[in-house]
Amino acid sequence: MTDEQLRRWEQVKEQIIALEQLEPGWDGADAPSVPLRMVRATISWTEHLKLQDVDPPHDVYPLSDGNVILEWQLPNDVIRRIEIKEDCVAQEMVTYPSSAAKFKILTWHSSSYIMGYLVKAGRLPGNAECLEESEDGHFSLAA
Repeated sequence: MTDEQLRRWEQVKEQIIALEQLEPGWDGADAPSVPLRMVRATISWTEHLKLQDVDPPHDVYPLSDGNVILEWQLPNDVIRRIEIKEDCVAQEMVTYPSSAAKFKILTWHSSSYIMGYLVKAGRLPGNAECLEESEDGHFSLAA
């Protein structure tokens, strides 16, 4: 990943953190403030995408239901949006100028799984022998 991409990912993280400061009614109607759990879930998703070498989104914005959108403007007027619904679940929507949009539910393992996997794979420093994986895919220090 280039320095510019890493800088942009940091800007995206700052945008996400700023969402927590929105007051109820930020949309001019009756939207609730963005819950801290959604801010954390969105940051987790961006870390997951960054680990996959995905380019940073062009925009981040809240929805009136408390969910958060990550948006990419792709070539040929294609727009990719990922709506963060909770920590490990999101919905992807890709819109095209001359055909129907495509939808897909996205899931991934929690950050403890990703971190444990990366240590075990040798991509992060740490002693893989000190980690135990639970049945639900979380890693913790071995007893």
